[in-house]
Amino acid sequence: MAFIDSTVVNVAIPALQVSSNVVIPSNGSGTGGGASDGTGTGLGGGAGLGVGAGVDRGIGGGRAFRLGPGVIAPRAVYDPEPEYSEEARKIKQQGIVVLSLVVDEQGRPRDIHVARSLGMGLDEKAIEAVKKWKFVPGTKDGVAVAVQVNLEVSFRLY
Repeated sequence: MAFIDSTVVNVAIPALQVSSNVVIPSNGSGTGGGASDGTGTGLGGGAGLGVGAGVDRGIGGGRAFRLGPGVIAPRAVYDPEPEYSEEARKIKQQGIVVLSLVVDEQGRPRDIHVARSLGMGLDEKAIEAVKKWKFVPGTKDGVAVAVQVNLEVSFRLY
């Protein structure tokens, strides 16, 4: 309704039809309506409808899912043992280094940081070893995605 000169007038407003195929263009330099410099309808430099540098529905560029409902953790399929540092071997240092990292959509570890340190050069040896690891990627609702995980790397002298 609208009021004109204190008189009530009925105004018919047409129903808005929205299609799931509608692409609203952005001011980004990319193609396909996405924001930023990517292709497709996504946000960031990726391709498809994902966020960041990922592809399709993936997430990239430093972003990753955390474990929770619908997110399945990645699984290591190649995990060589870390080497001992000389200084840790001399004093017979043992224990666990906890690393925080992202396993990307292709099963590669990235963004590796020490969450709990052992020192004596073992933190660096843990990172060096995990960089070589291969994983079956984590999934969200059946689609491979980057997943943030914490990983324990054990150092034991036998």
